[in-house]
Amino acid sequence: MNKVKGYRNMIELTQANLAEKLGISREALNRKEQNDSFTKTEKLAITKIFNDAGLLIKFSDIFLE
Repeated sequence: MNKVKGYRNMIELTQANLAEKLGISREALNRKEQNDSFTKTEKLAITKIFNDAGLLIKFSDIFLE
């Protein structure tokens, strides 16, 4: 499972919810989760969203192997 999807599920966000917060469609988020093709801006926004939801994780925890 993709890390973004895993963390998203941990904080009970749907694809539609996260896509709305990122300003993209649910379909675009689905493709990006599958291909790990987020832009740098989206990656930073996702990290902030997860941290604001209480997950104490770093950018590198999500996007770097």
